[in-house]
Amino acid sequence: GGSGSPRGGGSPRCGRVSSTFTRVTTGMSSVLPAIRLRRTSSYFVHSSRAEDDKPARVMSPDGAPLPESESDESEEVERRQNELINHRLRVAGFGKLCVTILAGGLAGIVLWAMTTATANLTKAKFDNVRRLLRDHGVDGGLGPAYAVHAGVAVTAIGLTAFGILHPSGAPLARGSGIPELKGYLNGNRQPGLFRFRTFVGRAVGICLVITATMPFGREGPSVHIGASLASMALNLPWKRWIGWLPSPEERRQVLQLGSAAGIAAAFNAPIGGMLYVMEEVATSLPPDYVWRAMITTGMAVGVVQLLYNANQGRVDYASLVISGRDGGLSTGWGVAELPLVLVLGVIMGVLSAAFTIMLDFFASARRGQNKHVPPGIRKFLANKYGMWLDAVAGALFVATTQIFLPYFFHCRKAPVKLDTTTSTYNANVTFSSALEEYNFYSGNSTTAAGRHLLSKAGTPRQFVQYTCHPGEFSEMATLMLQNEEGVIKHLFARDELYTEKLFTPPVIIVFFVSYFAMACLTSGAAFPAGVFIPNMMMGATIGRLFGFFAEMIIPKANKGTYALIGAAAMLGGFTRMTAAITVIMIESTASLDVLAPIILATVVARATATALIGHNFDERLIIAKGVPFLEREAHPTTAAQHIGDALREADKRRGPIIAFRPQERLQVLLNALLLTEHNAFPVLEDVENNTGLRGLVTRAMLQRVLRIVLEAEEQKESLDHPHHEGIPEPRKRSGSLTERFVAAVVGLPMPSVHHQHHSPYTTGEWSLEDPAIVPAGPAGAAAPDVAHATAATTANRDAGSGGEGGGGGGATANSSRSPSKHSPPPPPAHANDTPLSAATAAAMLAATGASSGASAGAGAGAG
Repeated sequence: GGSGSPRGGGSPRCGRVSSTFTRVTTGMSSVLPAIRLRRTSSYFVHSSRAEDDKPARVMSPDGAPLPESESDESEEVERRQNELINHRLRVAGFGKLCVTILAGGLAGIVLWAMTTATANLTKAKFDNVRRLLRDHGVDGGLGPAYAVHAGVAVTAIGLTAFGILHPSGAPLARGSGIPELKGYLNGNRQPGLFRFRTFVGRAVGICLVITATMPFGREGPSVHIGASLASMALNLPWKRWIGWLPSPEERRQVLQLGSAAGIAAAFNAPIGGMLYVMEEVATSLPPDYVWRAMITTGMAVGVVQLLYNANQGRVDYASLVISGRDGGLSTGWGVAELPLVLVLGVIMGVLSAAFTIMLDFFASARRGQNKHVPPGIRKFLANKYGMWLDAVAGALFVATTQIFLPYFFHCRKAPVKLDTTTSTYNANVTFSSALEEYNFYSGNSTTAAGRHLLSKAGTPRQFVQYTCHPGEFSEMATLMLQNEEGVIKHLFARDELYTEKLFTPPVIIVFFVSYFAMACLTSGAAFPAGVFIPNMMMGATIGRLFGFFAEMIIPKANKGTYALIGAAAMLGGFTRMTAAITVIMIESTASLDVLAPIILATVVARATATALIGHNFDERLIIAKGVPFLEREAHPTTAAQHIGDALREADKRRGPIIAFRPQERLQVLLNALLLTEHNAFPVLEDVENNTGLRGLVTRAMLQRVLRIVLEAEEQKESLDHPHHEGIPEPRKRSGSLTERFVAAVVGLPMPSVHHQHHSPYTTGEWSLEDPAIVPAGPAGAAAPDVAHATAATTANRDAGSGGEGGGGGGATANSSRSPSKHSPPPPPAHANDTPLSAATAAAMLAATGASSGASAGAGAGAG
């Protein structure tokens, strides 16, 4: 708020007054004009009355009761303030509801558009590759098929890497974006993270990456895409429409909802998306997160389902979406299999830890942080041309492996799905139409029977002929030459529902090794990438392989069930999530009957991976990229570290840190604002020994609070010393603002300066936590409760009395300390030391606004 302005004037650099520092008592209402509150959050803590509902008796500053008319006026001011607060709460709530619904709808539309575009592109590519292989065989078709497949991959990855590495491109579109998003939601700015070009670069780039059949998925980047869409919804002119301007806190809350909508739309799992943000992305959650998240994720999934069903039969979504288990049959697991599930969970935990280490190794090599990489390669990868060639070479390596690896494996008779009248498994597909499923993937058209993606009917299996004779298929080509979601459905399938076994152990082992190598070697390249689906792929592969071993012990064991459990366990060990992974797997596959084994395997895998390597992959990226992130609790390895050690380390990196005591002199605070560009200042119990960290006070908050205190004191001075007729007004201060600043801070005398009145804060100490002001005036004088500030009586400012002159050392009535490097430099003692008046202090505070824009300097704790 500001002085003399009903709209809370003052410098525009002051920003909004925090709700924590806007308690105005009824005593202040009779002295100050009405202050219009400006908020940083929709959740106000306004306490202008006593604890009970009875109105407190209004007192004047000298302790005497005010007249009835002034008391009524103060109550009117209080009533208007409460009405304003309630109105803003209603407006903010309505605005958040509108943005919540809009963000969910946008996420559903964009994820559907991405899936549709990718499905059409990949279908066109694979149709041409299969046609060349089928028509020309090994001798004449392998070369042209490789040219088409590799050409599409190199072109798609080359364009994506160019868009990321170009000076006008979107560098933050690289990777999944989850580490940077977690840093932003933790309260730290990430410049450029929500720019439109970053959103376009990640959305278009991940479509091209999937079209190139790289070993990565869109589910991870969809988290950032959903948050970007929520940011776009927030940037609409809500202030002009409904009078609502989202605060930083409200922006973070809505971006959390957008992230949940993105992952929910990708997996068709509204509850899983909500839990994903709670476990993985968000640092803190508002009280109303759950019901708002349900609205957002439900909206996103509902829009996606409507659009999928509207395009069913025209677009083949089955190869890109895991939605709905193939039929309603029970998977047939028993209690006797729980020990096997436990063993599988341990294996998945070890495997996820190994995958995390390998991903981190190659990603750090591409960032130039891996010392095991030769200097020549590090120098090559540090160049943008080298980064582009690295991404293109990775795409070429993957395409070559996918085309030529199936050549070394034999062909087999194509499985035909059995027509079981006692089950609902793909009931719309008969024995004869099952052959059409095979022909469909071989390049021929087929009917849409059994392709109801979101219904209980199963989706058709797609067996790749490769260079085999008609009626045969290649196991390795079926795993290599289709999208990952389609491969995962193959691994989840049940052998007893087909005339032939689907996959043999040697093929599964070779496929796992090759896929693991492709995912690790291309990790961290210059394109968007998500590792959610790759983990499901490898987990399902090892789970199905483990199913062969389980069949030896329990003949009725189902390999598809173990593939599903293995996929969930691999995700749990890699991401360290349990509830979200369990719900996502259950919602996306409709396999509620395997809930207990999935929970057991996920928990065991998570515990195993945590015991082996500690941090998960996203946390390692946060550390490696230097993303600012503050944990809720200190890590055990750093909890015992003294704050002094951290401050000394910060001194070496960024210069001296200015620290405050819980009760500090006003001029010390002003010196810190005027003489430094720090963004935040630690508050310590013992500044001399650098111990007892109480928290941080930011530069902006300090400016706002000091402005309120100084304006209140300046008005009090004008009331205490009125100018009557016949008495000349005091001479105004001469000199520029800079000269007055030097005179007030350094202590040099300046002619024509009025010294009659001075603030009690000149000889007082200022506290960030004590809710009372005790001025150094006559006993019994009451002072207003403004901004939780405390001024306690101390020793005189006389240079010879040992008192603090304005920020240095010395003894006071409350505490004593010697000069510390963490305190602002003390002004030199001078015989004509000028007392700091409220007007001068206000002018000094106004001078700090010029440096507030560059306040991202050597601050402590703000990143």
